[in-house]
Amino acid sequence: MTGDRRAPSVRWLTLTAWTSLIVYAATSTIVSTSLTRIGSDLGLSLARRGALAPARSIMLALAAFTVGYIADRVGKRRLLGGAVFFASFVLLCLGTVQTYAGMLAATLALGVGLGGLEALVSPLVAELHPDDVELHMPLLHAFYPFGIVVSSLAVGLALDRGVPWRSLFGFTSIPMAMVAAMFLFGRYGKREDAGPRPAPLHVSTVLHNPTFWLLAVSMMLTAGVEGTLVLWTPSFVQHEYGGSAFMAASGLTGFSAAMAVGRLATGLAAHRVRLHRLMAGLALAGALVAGSLVAVHHLGANFAAFALSGLLVACFWPGILSMATRRIAAGSATLLAMLSVGGIAGYGSIPWLVGFLADRVGLRLALAVLPTALTAAALALLMAARLHDRPTLADG
Repeated sequence: MTGDRRAPSVRWLTLTAWTSLIVYAATSTIVSTSLTRIGSDLGLSLARRGALAPARSIMLALAAFTVGYIADRVGKRRLLGGAVFFASFVLLCLGTVQTYAGMLAATLALGVGLGGLEALVSPLVAELHPDDVELHMPLLHAFYPFGIVVSSLAVGLALDRGVPWRSLFGFTSIPMAMVAAMFLFGRYGKREDAGPRPAPLHVSTVLHNPTFWLLAVSMMLTAGVEGTLVLWTPSFVQHEYGGSAFMAASGLTGFSAAMAVGRLATGLAAHRVRLHRLMAGLALAGALVAGSLVAVHHLGANFAAFALSGLLVACFWPGILSMATRRIAAGSATLLAMLSVGGIAGYGSIPWLVGFLADRVGLRLALAVLPTALTAAALALLMAARLHDRPTLADG
């Protein structure tokens, strides 16, 4: 009886989590696909355009850590619903900005709402599917690149047909509000709604675990590569080849579609190959492919490199979270939020670094940051593998 009553909540909340990442992705797509027009309208250099990424990421990181810490103590329902409703309101505000200061302020505020979502959606799915985390975590995170695929083409077409980029933010606030309502209407079970909770994992305990630090470094570097490709791919196509907004969006679509496929494949491959070995190998292969973006000056080859890069970098965010769940502690929103902070930091800082370098050496040469980051991530993952036989917090 209890299982039957709980099953609809599991299905509803899993569906809501999938949908939330589709809408979350749309917020990133609007910025990256519209970045050239935003910069033109507001008179921004490449460095100032790139600074939008770390601005959002700073608030994402702070909000993710704070919300994850609180959620282990008070539950997820109200925090999730409130954070997503706030993000919906900020999207409406982004539809009215007229200055760079206003854009920056709204971007910071959006990071607060999306940080709450980032902190809780992964531990929610891990809690809903405790016996099959390695499958459901990549499946969940496949909906982020899928959302980019869907939204990038729509945004590119809309921009080419004269729809103002500000209006696109306003339109996106509607599905964001719907997702917030879906989270609030879900039933989270006894652990969330009533009764005692297990003792939460302390931040100091996580910080004293060496595996956490190696995984956090890997998360920061690989997320930075992903964020760079999401933010700068459309601009790369337009700057290097003079493409239209739709052509620029197509490059992002190829990258994101391949990333969605890669995340689904990771969930299946994790049952056959040890996850840390899989990720280290893909990081080294990704370094070679990302290096071709710098060395090869050909539109078709670059489009192929974008798609292959998406396939190769797909595994890292969900894979590292899955490894932490198994190897450090299961069911801890604090732990996954702390790892997400590392990913968010990389997602914002490395794209900014690429923009900073692009103003000096050009966007193509600035992308040399990517193979360097992936090589360093592979080394960190291999070092983490050497710690796998030590006792973990999960053993306790």
